[in-house]
This record gives sequence, C-alpha cells and structure tokens, in this order.
Amino acid sequence: MGSSRSSEPPPLVSEQEPPTFERTFPAFTHFVEIAPGFWHCRAPFVLKKGPLSDDIKTHMSVCRLSSGKFVCIDAVKLAQEAKAELDQLTDNGNELEAVFHTHPFHSVAIASFHVCYPSSSTRKWFGCPRHLAMFTVDEGKNPITWSGDLRCCEVRKMYEPDVAMQIPAGSEFVDPKPPTSNHFSTVFVLHRSSKTLHVDDCIMYFDKPSALMRLFGKKCHSMEFHNSICGPGLYPTEQAPMDFKNWLSKLLDEWEIDHIVAAHMGNCYNNGNDKLRKCLDDAEATFIKIAKRNAGKEPAEATEGYTDDPNAVECG
Repeated sequence: MGSSRSSEPPPLVSEQEPPTFERTFPAFTHFVEIAPGFWHCRAPFVLKKGPLSDDIKTHMSVCRLSSGKFVCIDAVKLAQEAKAELDQLTDNGNELEAVFHTHPFHSVAIASFHVCYPSSSTRKWFGCPRHLAMFTVDEGKNPITWSGDLRCCEVRKMYEPDVAMQIPAGSEFVDPKPPTSNHFSTVFVLHRSSKTLHVDDCIMYFDKPSALMRLFGKKCHSMEFHNSICGPGLYPTEQAPMDFKNWLSKLLDEWEIDHIVAAHMGNCYNNGNDKLRKCLDDAEATFIKIAKRNAGKEPAEATEGYTDDPNAVECG
C-alpha cells in the first residue's frame, strides 16, 4: 500500500518564516521584528457567525524612520507584556512620532491606545474619515486630536520616502456601505527600508487556517482578496474591477515588497511581491465576471453618514 500524500504541495520554506538577522530586541515575543526596522504585533479578535466563532486575529505594526523615530500603523488592545515591549522600543512613547489608523472598521483599540499614547503636539494621530467623525474621545474621556485625514494625498505623503501609502482605486474608502460587509478598501502602507507591506482586510493570507476557515475552503499559505470584492467591495460599475486591477499592478511594479503583514490570519515572508502578483493574476476571471455583472448599472451615489452602530461593524 502506498504512503498517503497531501494533495497540497508544501510551501516554500522562505514563505513561512521571516528572514534571519540580528534583531534589536531578540527577547520580544509580542512585537516581532519582521525585517530590520519593522515590528509586528498580532492580537486576538474573535469573529462570531451565529453559533460559530473563530479567532481571526488582528494586528498593528511599528516602523522606524530614517530619523530614528517611530510610527505606529493601526493599533490593538495591548496586553501588559505587549505594552512593556512597545514602551521599551519607543522610550516609553517619547520616540513615537505618529499613529496611523488605516482601515475604516479597524477601530476597536483606538480609545484604549490613545490613553497609552495620546495625540499631542509631538505625536500626531491620523485616521480614516470615519475615525475622525466617530472617535473623538478615548476611554479616559480625553479628547482625541486628529492631525489629518488619510483620504488626503498630502497626508499620505507626509513620511515619504520612508513610508509610502496608497488607497486602492475602484473602491469606496470614505464611507463604505454596508458597513457590516464592505471592508475592502484600506490604506496600503509600505515601509521602504524593510520592504514590508502592512495591509488590512483587502488582502487575506492564510498561513495556518483554522478548522473553521478550512471548512470554508481556505488553504494553507494561500492569498486572496477579501470576499467583499464579489459584493459591495468595488464600485458597482463595469470599470471598477479594471481600475483596481490596474492600480494594484502598477503598485507592484513600483513598490519593492518582500514581506506582507495582513490583518487577519497570517503573514507572507520573503516573496510578497510574487505572491500578491499571483493573487492578482488568479483573480482575472473574477474581475471579468464582476465587470460583466455591473455592465449597464448606474453608479451608486456616494453618501457620508456613519449612522451604523460601531459595535456591530468593527473587524479589528
């Protein structure tokens, strides 16, 4: 009798582990240095679907600027040990120059993180339009002073060339609807020196999918776009899928991406550009299908309301 073999070929070793180098704080267990100057922290986030629940995780990153200062990308609710590591990394927050909240519905930690590292004249806070409209005080009832809106190109360019930021074409970033499912658009953030891309829901990477995720067809070390791409994620126009495809293709030509840290599930190491380009190529039939479906439809009118219960729509 022949030995049993998995139908899935093993992934490249380089895709599973970050590169080997001399880490600044090798004892850190929460803020892991993915590549020189880029730290990543993953925290629990339990998603409930009826009687089922699954910890799909959420994340934040910290990157070092050429000045030696630091910026945070997104935030999580920090365990005591995680906060101790971030304090050690940033000199108790004194070297933390900015905090960027990049996804409209990744906001569960805004209020608690602001208590620890409040906005000030020396620590700028930036967010999505929804954040600026809905999150005005922290857990201690202290005002959150937002220094800029990430929809503005000038804001996204503030930390060039150290940090590059772009918003996907073909999708709604200002006020995605319905808020319970349209979590597609986010700010793509590249830390150039470490060649590491931080991205929320738009891209999903499954390093070790749970039993529930496998039940939904997710395979180990697979990358795909957020499932809202086939629903409300892109504008309901024939052109929107091609706008997104062309935007991402151009970004991959212009950005050097070795590593991708994705909001939920896992990270892709060492071959990020190739992996994301394959994801884009694999989605070609999906883009064509969506474009055909949308042909002849009138574009939806843009609205800004933020009237939905924030407790029901957050995803990180």
